[in-house]
Amino acid sequence: MVSERIYFSKNVLVRKEHFGTLIFLRNGERYIIKNTFFDILKYIYINNRSPIINGTNLKFISELKTKNIITSNKLESGNIKMIENKYISDDCLSFPRTIYWECTNKCNYRCLHCYSSSGLSCDRELSFTSVKKLIDELVKKGTEFLSIGGGEPLLYPHIYRTIDYANKKGLTIEVTTNGSLLNKDTILKLKKSGLNFLQVSLDGISRKTYEKIRFGGTLSLVLKNIEAAAKDFIFSL
Repeated sequence: MVSERIYFSKNVLVRKEHFGTLIFLRNGERYIIKNTFFDILKYIYINNRSPIINGTNLKFISELKTKNIITSNKLESGNIKMIENKYISDDCLSFPRTIYWECTNKCNYRCLHCYSSSGLSCDRELSFTSVKKLIDELVKKGTEFLSIGGGEPLLYPHIYRTIDYANKKGLTIEVTTNGSLLNKDTILKLKKSGLNFLQVSLDGISRKTYEKIRFGGTLSLVLKNIEAAAKDFIFSL
């Protein structure tokens, strides 16, 4: 039987590990398949068609279509990553799926429990050129999720450009903020830059508790900002 023209759907990441091949979709769906099928995925990636069909391949290709991993429509394809890292151990991932990056130590709060000694000044921030190199490496190695914290990340001067660049490279991005700087302008900028997840740190249910733990913060302001921002992102507290 002649093989048909097929393509990976948009924003598919395929990465080979010792326990199986991971398939990540941008809509949040995740699959693990046996490494014996990796060569079939690689063939599709290189040739945009299925290998010669036999019974096993036909069933596998059909399952890929059902899960919207592949498509017969070329216009539905784009931004595909096939990762086969050189070093694959037998007991851990070849490269982290998620990276947690503290982009700045600058913060407008002075929380009792702060582990990063953040404050009003910071002299250890990466330039945007360095950040782009970092993101390029993450994408090359098959990282899927970038979580950005601080300090207070909304004080990092390149935060919106960083999110925009990471988003266009296919990463899913989360920002963890104290919420005090969320307003109409910053929410719009975060939305336009392509932010997926927004997390606000909140300690204590009363003003007295919150403002004692998060010195410099105002609970009523943060709650107001949370209400304004929550509808635009996948949101967590």
